[in-house]
Amino acid sequence: MLHQNSQKRYKIDNAVYFITIKTDNSSPLFRERIFCDLLVEEILLCQKLKSFVLYGFCILHNHAHILLQASEKYNISKVIQSLKKESSRDINYVIEGDIPECRLQGQQFSYRFSKNFTAPNLLKYKNRFKWQP
Repeated sequence: MLHQNSQKRYKIDNAVYFITIKTDNSSPLFRERIFCDLLVEEILLCQKLKSFVLYGFCILHNHAHILLQASEKYNISKVIQSLKKESSRDINYVIEGDIPECRLQGQQFSYRFSKNFTAPNLLKYKNRFKWQP
């Protein structure tokens, strides 16, 4: 039985998807260059980990567009779930401080992905950011 709010998802082999991701409450988060940089790094990192074909992306003040083709191993839902989850953690880490298991936080979490994988250090972003509400 489907939940009444369930969305129907169609899987089309080798399809190229145009995805739009919005910020919470349409907040103009990406006016800050630092958050754009974080999202770009996360898109590129997710591309390596989830092995999808990235055709392009565009980041605007309160949303981003991504054009991609998912792999056989990771479907489009898993790719977007990972991208949104990890980029949210990255941004929250910069704004609020230490967030457990933030993927870009550094090498200590790289064992989750691969022994040869080293995540970029997020501290370079945190040191650049000064939040003023």
